[in-house]
Amino acid sequence: MDRENRIAANPLLSLGQEIFTKTNGMCRMGPGPGGIGVTNPQESRICLVLLFQPALMKDAGVLAGSGSGMEVTVAGYDPGRWRRLPDDVVKEMEGEKENPITRKIASAVRELSGMPMHISYGQYEEAFALLADWELQQETETAVKPALGGPVMG
Repeated sequence: MDRENRIAANPLLSLGQEIFTKTNGMCRMGPGPGGIGVTNPQESRICLVLLFQPALMKDAGVLAGSGSGMEVTVAGYDPGRWRRLPDDVVKEMEGEKENPITRKIASAVRELSGMPMHISYGQYEEAFALLADWELQQETETAVKPALGGPVMG
């Protein structure tokens, strides 16, 4: 199955594609040591984050043996204080004139935060594995091949 079909088949990967599209590629979902997260540009006054309930790190024992899955929500966070931003603050940031990056991310947060989704633990594991594989594949494809030094035998 190609990448586009895998994204369409997995709701978490589809959410990642929406995040990428709605932020013009500034925010990207990817794998990390704490699970799946979102990278955000440093120039923004807001971070787009994914909240998982039950919490992946805190409640890992609960998730491993359960088939019930989890709920995923998009939220806006203050990068300076690392606190969730209230909806009215996110809405205010959506109209910010000085920082178009903040404005774009706030808009994406407002659009996506109203759509919490339920995913299975298997869908989460699949998304994490695919994101990790795609990231490694991208690094391998863009890596500069070492040039051989010395005389060329011919």
